[in-house]
Amino acid sequence: MTPEPRRIAEVRCGDEWPRDLAVDAGRLHAANHNSHSVVTLTAGRAPEPTGPVLEIGSPARILV
Repeated sequence: MTPEPRRIAEVRCGDEWPRDLAVDAGRLHAANHNSHSVVTLTAGRAPEPTGPVLEIGSPARILV
């Protein structure tokens, strides 16, 4: 039986409306709709911001 998804953490990503999320190589990337940015966080139980915020015009999708 597959377990039900459950919340393990709530982390600020620099916006109230992340448009897209992608996980790659232990990092979580969030494309932020209103702040026109991409933020990278460590993936896991206690995500932390890592690296600079990429300011870009209204990112729609993250491809890794």
